[in-house]
Amino acid sequence: MKKFYLKNIAFIVISIIIILFSCKKDIQSGSGDGNGSGTGTGNGSVQGVITDLNNSSVSNATVTGGTATATTDANGKFTLTKVQFNADTVVVNVTKDGFFQGTKNFGSTTNTVNNAVIQLIPKPASATIAASSGGNVSISGGGSAVFIGGFVNASNGNNYTGNISVSAIYLNPTDQNFNTAAPGNLKSAGAFNQPGVLQSFGVVAVELNDASGNKLQLESGKTATITFPISSALLGKAPVSIPLWYFDNTKGLWKQEGIAAKQGSNYVGIVNHFSFWSVGDIAGSINLTVSFKDSVNGTPFANKLVTIIRLDSTSGVAGVTNGHTDNTGTVSGVVPVNEPLVMRVYGDCGAMVYSKNIGPFSKDTVLAIIKINNTCPDTTQGDVGDVDIYVAGYEYNGSNGTVAVAKYWKNGQARPITRGYTNSYANSIAVANGYVYIAETSLGAAVWKGNKDNGYVENGETGFFGGSSQQSGANSVAVDGSDSYVAAGYDYNGTVSIAKSWSWGPEPGRGFLSLTDGTQNAMANSIAVVGREIYVAGYEHNGSGVSVAKYWKNGQAIALSDGTKTTYAKSIAVAGGDVYVAGYDSSSSNSNVAKYWKNGVAIPLTDGAHPSTANSIAVVGSDVYVAGSDNNVAKYWKNGQAITLPGGTSASSVAIEGSDVYVAGYGYNGSVSVAKYWKNGVAIPLTDGTYSANATSIFVVKR
Repeated sequence: MKKFYLKNIAFIVISIIIILFSCKKDIQSGSGDGNGSGTGTGNGSVQGVITDLNNSSVSNATVTGGTATATTDANGKFTLTKVQFNADTVVVNVTKDGFFQGTKNFGSTTNTVNNAVIQLIPKPASATIAASSGGNVSISGGGSAVFIGGFVNASNGNNYTGNISVSAIYLNPTDQNFNTAAPGNLKSAGAFNQPGVLQSFGVVAVELNDASGNKLQLESGKTATITFPISSALLGKAPVSIPLWYFDNTKGLWKQEGIAAKQGSNYVGIVNHFSFWSVGDIAGSINLTVSFKDSVNGTPFANKLVTIIRLDSTSGVAGVTNGHTDNTGTVSGVVPVNEPLVMRVYGDCGAMVYSKNIGPFSKDTVLAIIKINNTCPDTTQGDVGDVDIYVAGYEYNGSNGTVAVAKYWKNGQARPITRGYTNSYANSIAVANGYVYIAETSLGAAVWKGNKDNGYVENGETGFFGGSSQQSGANSVAVDGSDSYVAAGYDYNGTVSIAKSWSWGPEPGRGFLSLTDGTQNAMANSIAVVGREIYVAGYEHNGSGVSVAKYWKNGQAIALSDGTKTTYAKSIAVAGGDVYVAGYDSSSSNSNVAKYWKNGVAIPLTDGAHPSTANSIAVVGSDVYVAGSDNNVAKYWKNGQAITLPGGTSASSVAIEGSDVYVAGYGYNGSVSVAKYWKNGVAIPLTDGTYSANATSIFVVKR
């Protein structure tokens, strides 16, 4: 089992300065490898996963590190071998049609990176201008680019005279996903090549293409004008002029080139080529190292969240950066020089257990060991009250973290249901009649049934119900009788996926039901049963290839969207004769509207400004609960009011017992996803952050 230490891996923008607090953490592989590996001429290796801003895997992307190149598999995974590292750092570039190029820097003292994660920015709808005359293009997210004409082919320098497709997007530095989306790590080389950390007031990406998709650039001597909007949170601190920076994706650095002037609530600058451009300045920094120990037993305070806040920064993500302690309880990285700071440390359940004002620091500093009394209750063990909490999900195993193992947790105790020979995923869980039922995708679609008290795989049974191939999956399960259950999922017919439901029990008429005819891709995501009525939520593509959200009642389809934009139905619940469905649609190429439908009438939960999802719905009396995410932050909504779940990236499932709200999902520990659930907003981790994991479904039983 290989180990390595990260250094200088994450830079976060705050309201007036960027601070880095990177973690030199003992990390073991959690992302796995890809089907296609690439070999270079160095002696290092990089493996990881490529996703979009919604954390969905991106397949068939080209990944390059040094001279090594690979292509991501169906799960977005890749492996680069014989990678050339420079000063313990490698620059990884990713390209994929429909996305802007992604670039990140990764550090390792052993030249081994096992869990690289790069998120790609989808290109918004493009504008068209004429090469001869140019034009004014509005930038998605804000700002504009003005061209005066004169373009060349980027690869050979030949003049181009046709129409130009312009894709452009603005990245707001106060958005929570800014650091993830911005290329590199905001490390810069200034006008005289001095190193620094870039304080960005905004980033614009612009790509020019001809009708065949070839990249174009401005002709030598030609310029364009870019307008960057200044976030209202930063406007009062924005200087009257500021350096312009472009991103060098070969060096993985931001390089200064030009000056932008403040005009009202915008910065305006002139550029002579196109890449990612930023307005900002560099700041001095020092390296800070601090270690923590548990004051009770003297052990290292390992794998704990540490945040650094600039003392006069405003609240919110723009004012905070963070890291996790390593296995020795130590975290290290650069922070602003001569700036007062606040350091906070959090326990396992998400509660703050330590806070102290620190600094200012004028030179590299190692603080004395800090002892912390972890008063945060450990609810992953022992008594959880008068309920039993069952959570389904999966965790990658110890074989270099490459195989997903389906499992469930009862009151925090993990119980694997597969042996880790092949990828398997536990997607949904129900408990009834002394048994645990789990919808599983492994060697085809399956429902696993095991004793609720000692339900390891040896005591369970697995019923496969996929098609003739292994290209099928079970996404949801519900129990509708003493020995009867129903499930929903999909089967692949060799061309498209078919939405299906399946029922098992002693009654006649049980078996498969194809919900779609197999001419268009479709998926069944959730199932509910009321008496003899079976409800299934999912989607089916229309003739134009657009996903249409719908649900089926006893096999009869009811459309929830009109087919003009991609829409998904993820979860269904029936209460008091009313049908509730949770899902989301795409408001633009890089954002969604989370919503639910009551009897076919849509009720939005978000405004479409960010990527958002609604993944699960539960109804109790007149209260409607929906779990999902907004701008890569886990949330649930009660009657439309959002509640943020601390330390969470996405919420997959919600369950209600009495007055308590239980939500399952995951959050990131550095680049490793941690399966967890929340009870009334308090996080309880189910995995330790060694390997990537996800909690997909939760079921609570009153004792």
